[in-house]
Amino acid sequence: MSGNFSINKLKISNWVNIVREDGTFLLKNDFENFSGIQITDLKFAKILGLARSCIAKFTKYTQTGKKVDTVQNFCMRIKKGSKRVRKIMESKPHESITSNIAKYAELTETIIGAEKSMELNSSWGHSFLNNSTKVFIFKLHSNLLGINVRVSHFVRNHPRTCTFCDILNNPEENDETILHLFFSCNVIEDLLVNFFGWLFNDGLRYVSRQEFFVGFTDENKYKELALSLVNSLVKKYIWDCKLRFTVPNLESLKNSIQDEIWRISEINKYYKNVLARADLQNLTQQIRF
Repeated sequence: MSGNFSINKLKISNWVNIVREDGTFLLKNDFENFSGIQITDLKFAKILGLARSCIAKFTKYTQTGKKVDTVQNFCMRIKKGSKRVRKIMESKPHESITSNIAKYAELTETIIGAEKSMELNSSWGHSFLNNSTKVFIFKLHSNLLGINVRVSHFVRNHPRTCTFCDILNNPEENDETILHLFFSCNVIEDLLVNFFGWLFNDGLRYVSRQEFFVGFTDENKYKELALSLVNSLVKKYIWDCKLRFTVPNLESLKNSIQDEIWRISEINKYYKNVLARADLQNLTQQIRF
């Protein structure tokens, strides 16, 4: 990789516009030709991932104007009884992020609002999830998983280091935190780039912490729902590998996710409809719609 890239990443925006006018992204060869920077496929995938995250985060969506009505028409639609009127007229209680999700956001270095906080807190309660997955999601969002850093405080001589790094004899002693185990570990980073590249049929696809731990933003709301489910299942697969002391691999992950998605589609008509409209063909190729 060229040294210019490591000197100042911010200079890239001055040298080349990664996003074309039609909203598509430059190919790696075009990027290298225009900028004069030689980088690896993984680094280029990270740049595209950051660009997608920035677009999703800073794009402003215009809202249609709210309907207005006269007080007389409004009152005529309300059934008699002050309770119903008070319910409509009273201001909604102040919404805030729950304490467990605030801690989850801190551990994953993400930003989570009140609405997303409620969504994450309810994500473990879906009836189509098996009990093992429900318990995992609940513990993940409640800071209760037995990661090595936490267990080492209670169990004498228990290692703090990452299970996967230890299996592969990584010379670096990386603490096994939530962020490292599920996202930053070299094994997991490569796994996620290749898996989401396969999922989106997009070669190598770098996903940001915000996308992986909180959720993707997409105009297709069905795709958002499907990706939220996939994110949970991917984390569960990684956790199962840790408990079995095995290193995750791409083919095993793909088979695991496809099998679970097929099972869910067979028992839940609503999510089968979500998957049918999610435009994720690689994920749903085993499902008959």
